[in-house]
Amino acid sequence: MFGLEQNRVSLSLHNDLWTEGFQKEKHRLRTILHAFTPSIEHIGSTAIPGLKAKPILDICIGIDNLSLFHQFPFETLQHEQYHRLKNVQLDDRFVLAKFTDQTYTNKSVVLHIVERDSTTRSTLLLFRDYLTNHQESARLYEQLKRSLAKQFPTDPKAYTDGKKAFVQEILQKAGDHK
Repeated sequence: MFGLEQNRVSLSLHNDLWTEGFQKEKHRLRTILHAFTPSIEHIGSTAIPGLKAKPILDICIGIDNLSLFHQFPFETLQHEQYHRLKNVQLDDRFVLAKFTDQTYTNKSVVLHIVERDSTTRSTLLLFRDYLTNHQESARLYEQLKRSLAKQFPTDPKAYTDGKKAFVQEILQKAGDHK
């Protein structure tokens, strides 16, 4: 149901259990991070009904300020199998991943820790909401993803880079619909 081997790109049919899995993770994370009053949102393709996706839950966690990240209860998060991806260095977020086992080769959940009032968070939610409400755009996105997954089955970076222009186009359309 959840998890994808490192350096693999594979899409699965949409699974309603993704929403259920998100709700369980949300509850768990809200309990662990309660002191930070986080906003917790299901993002990415698994959040879009009917869309094929890599079977990895993407979760956006909004906090008041990114400087608070260093106060997170990392021991508790590690107990829940969440680990910081230190090789992922982004200015606008911190990234943690949950793995399916102790080999750390199969990611099942990715947490995007962002500032609650940031453009980054707004953009992630805008993209999700637009595709949820515009089925033709979601269908085109899925076609692109299938083509890229076939072209780059062992290169997640190339797969992601191949989606960038489409994502920007959708964000432009979504901004025009506000």
